[in-house]
Parts: sequence; structure tokens; C-alpha cells
Amino acid sequence: MFFIAQIFGVSLQALINANPHIPNPNLIFSGDVLCVPGVPPVQLPCCLILVRQIPGELVAGVALVRLAGEGQGSVSVIGAGLPEPTIFGNFNAYVGVLVLPPPVGGEFVFPLTRVASPPGDPASWAGTLFFPVPPGLPILTEATEIQIRPFNTAIGATGSVILANTLARCY
Repeated sequence: MFFIAQIFGVSLQALINANPHIPNPNLIFSGDVLCVPGVPPVQLPCCLILVRQIPGELVAGVALVRLAGEGQGSVSVIGAGLPEPTIFGNFNAYVGVLVLPPPVGGEFVFPLTRVASPPGDPASWAGTLFFPVPPGLPILTEATEIQIRPFNTAIGATGSVILANTLARCY
């Protein structure tokens, strides 16, 4: 990790902190995925750990924010160990939400798909949102938030935030 930190111009400790899934920073392997801390303004691509917003639930999530092509960005999220959405009320699915702060403002809601898991295990849900990036307009700031919420597909209602974080925490 020392050499990788030098290449990207970040401190070794910041790189280690951004990669809690690597048990030994002195031993990484080809194919390991590393998150490299960004410096404001938000550097893309970036990784983001989505933080549990509900007490007692053993859920986890991550997001990858990147430029997907000329004038297009994307946010991919996965929520692991999510309980059946019905435990939060009249919900039957999950959605990802990209919350843009002013001056752009607004929310982009996108569906998450249940990922196959062993019978009896909590499910993982994943999805990707593609969105336009107007030239010269920095729509993604450190205050931009990514969330996972339960969703009712019949009436289009979203529930309380289950997992979330802001791009200020991007790596």
C-alpha cells in the first residue's frame, strides 16, 4: 500500500483507513479492490461505505461513483444483509437514492434488484443509476448523499433511510 499511496499522493494511513477490508496493509494481492481517498472537490471514481441508519440491524453497503462516459456519471450501490423490506412497513423492494444539494438540488431514485443468496440468509440488493453531467457544472459535491431506502412498488412510496453517507466520505 505504501507505493500505491505514493502514486496517488495520499498518506499511507489515509489509504489504510479507506480499506478496512484489507486485514494486512503489507500484504495485498492482484485483484484486490482498493479505495483511494479523494481530495475536495470530489474526485471520481470514488468508493463510499454506506453507514447504517437504523439501530440493531446488521446491514452494510457500499457505493461506487464514477464518470461513465462523456457527459454521464453513474452511482452503483449494493446493500448486503438487508432484511425483507416488509419489516419496515408496507414495502416490497429497496431503492437507491442520489440526493443532490443546492444549487442543483433534487433526488434521483433508482431501483435495486435482489441478488441471489442462500436460502434463509438476508438478501443483498444492487443497482446502478446513470445521470447526466452538464459540462462545467459540478453537480457532485461533498454534500451529495447516497442512500438506500425501502420502497413500495405499487404506490411509489419510499420509507426511512436504511443506509447512507455523503461524498465527503468518498475514498
